[in-house]
This record gives sequence, structure tokens and C-alpha cells, in this order.
Amino acid sequence: MNRIKSVLVVICVLTASIVNGQAFNFSGKVIDKETSEPIPFAHIFTKDTRYGTTSNLYGVFDISLPGSINQLEVTCLGYKPITISILNQTDPILVQLEEDIIELNEVVVRPRSAESLMKEAFDRLFINYDTSAFALSGRYKMVSVFDSLLVRSIEAELDLCKARLDPARSYKVLPTDSIYVDQLRMINSEFDDYKLKAMVDWENTPYLLKNRDFVREFIYQNKAFEGMMKRYDFSVDKMVMLENRRNYVITISPKEGQRKAYWNGRFFLDEETMAFSKIDIVSTPRMFKKLKTGFGYKLQSKVNNVTYDEGAWRESVTYQPINGKWYFNSVNSSKEFLISSKNRGFTNVPVHVTIEYNTSELLPGVYTYDSANYLPTRSQGYWEVERFMESKYDSTFWNDYDTVESVNLKR
Repeated sequence: MNRIKSVLVVICVLTASIVNGQAFNFSGKVIDKETSEPIPFAHIFTKDTRYGTTSNLYGVFDISLPGSINQLEVTCLGYKPITISILNQTDPILVQLEEDIIELNEVVVRPRSAESLMKEAFDRLFINYDTSAFALSGRYKMVSVFDSLLVRSIEAELDLCKARLDPARSYKVLPTDSIYVDQLRMINSEFDDYKLKAMVDWENTPYLLKNRDFVREFIYQNKAFEGMMKRYDFSVDKMVMLENRRNYVITISPKEGQRKAYWNGRFFLDEETMAFSKIDIVSTPRMFKKLKTGFGYKLQSKVNNVTYDEGAWRESVTYQPINGKWYFNSVNSSKEFLISSKNRGFTNVPVHVTIEYNTSELLPGVYTYDSANYLPTRSQGYWEVERFMESKYDSTFWNDYDTVESVNLKR
């Protein structure tokens, strides 16, 4: 249901406009109820209508609504959704969201350090996770927005085909996932400024899903644990229940002076198996500075006359146990950054990119696919990828899909 709500919110953000009735502006700020920290990327929308927006990097939002609306829905990845009343409300409102996890009434944490817990989790990677070749079937959705203008929307039914990892081998390059596309549809806006679009359209293919499986990255990097210990501080926060399983919550933060530490976050370790069951990370300002020092950004920024002013992104990745092994399960990603272009006459315009992926099935054994249906890599050329994605559209499939989604939304 949360996935469906987020899809509805994106549609609201893309199409929000006032067409009937007297409009009024409503503003507020979304914060974490426990820490009082601002929550960026929260979705603020009205149920069963097209009005909606998102909070900015500082948790602040502003929305224009017809006078007939008196309630707003507020949702955000990792938090419990709430409904707020705005009847006769004229002043900005403070919205407090609670984390969407169940804490144990009685916390019993073994007398071990966060470092020792993390080391055990890394030591058990080849025990906990399937390193054979396998495939996952799932649904993918990406939406990118420039201010209120849709840049691109992609929905797909696809299979993630994981290559085998050999525990005895030291990998210099991680074996690449292949993506087999069953169905795909794509919407491009009437975005005439292609140079500007090039600076906005980061996630223009599902191929970047291969970079979201963090545990697989850990497995192939022999010294991943040592590198993390060098760059980050760890602490045991609390114990929670996820999917009826007890989990340690390990918080991470960059060590002082570590220039290559770019994230704050939390690792959820399953108490029984010491597997990574969930990883939540939020970029630090240093990550954005690193991006702007790269040669690729400097070149593209100069050629396209666009600069990134500030930004941040969140990634939440989950894993699920199946028959004694843990598998990649879901991704929720949200990027927001501000861009400017002097020769185009705009400053600090927000860009918002969201990604959702959910595994629906683990495909047993090694599947044999028609190679013509594998998503081309970027190295094969931009237009080759575009042609492939356009060729995968089946109107009958998506008409049936939209009918089912519409029924679900009305329930």
C-alpha cells in the first residue's frame, strides 16, 4: 500500500495545478518526532486528488490547494504515514513523523561493541547470502522532475540476473548484473532544452539498479570491513523488530578528518544470522562537494551551462531470507538537488529523482534468456538504450496494469 501511495504522490507532484474553486497557499515543515531533525523528500498530498508536493532539503514545503480540501496526507520512506487537518489553518504547521519500526519493549543487547557486531556480519557474508548465479523478478519505477516539470518516467517489469561470485577469488571488478526486461513504458516530457535535460536526467535507465545491492559490493571487496572501520564511527543504537525478526541497529557517521567518508546511516543486523537485513544511508555535504570536483561534472557543467548548487540523497535497501539465504529485496532512493543556470536566468531550481524497486519472486536455478531482451549498457550508446526501452512497450499489458492499480487505490 505504501508503494501505491508513493506512486500516487509522484503523479500528484507532476500534475498539481489549481483549476477549480478558490485556491489558498498552505505551508509547513516536516521533522523527525524523536530528533526534531528536518525530513527532506517527504510527500505531502491530498488523497484521491492531483494536488501534492514534497518537502525540500530543510523539510519545508508549500502547497496551493482549493478551499474545499481540509486534510493532507504526509508520507516519507522509513516513517509512519499520517493525516493532518488543515481546516481553518492559516499559520505554517509543524508535521512530526515517527519512524516506521517496532522497538522491543525490553531491549536485551549482548555486551558487544558495534565494531565486533559489524565484523561478524562481514565474516558471515558468504554464509548468509547466495553467491551462486540466480535471478530476481521485480517491478521498477523511476521519476525525475525539474521544478514541477516531468523530465522522465519509467516503469518496468524486469529480472535482475546476478552473476556467480567465487569466494576464493579476489575481484578487481565486480561481475555485472544483467537486466532482462519483460515490460517497460516510458514517458518523456516536452523538454526542449536537451543540455539542461542532460544535467537532470541522472537515472535514465534501470541499469543503475546494479549499483544498489550494497551487500554484493561488500562481498567482492576483500577489505570492505577494514575500509569502513577506518572511515566511520559505529555505535549500537537499539534493537528493533523488522518482519518479526529481532535486529540490532548500528549507526554510522564519518570520523573527523576522513575525507572519503560520505554517508550517515544505519545498518540493521538480523540477530539470529547477523545478516544485513536493511541499510539506510543519507549523504553528507562532503558527498556533494566530491561530485562537483569530478572531471565529468566540471566538463558537463561548462558545456551545458548548468551548475549544481547543493543537494542530498537517501538510499534504503532491504534484504529478505528465503530458504536459509538472504536476497536483495527492495530499493527506495530519493535524490534532490538545486541547480542554476545564469544564461537561462534561473537560480536554485529543485530537481527531484525517485526510484522504487521491489522483488516479487526469486527465480530458481539458472535461467536462459533471449539475449535480445537484455537491457543494453550505457557503453552501447544512448540512442541504442532509448530504442530498446521504446520497443518494450505493450499497450495491452499496461492498460490491464493501470486497471488493477486503479481498483487497488479505491480500496
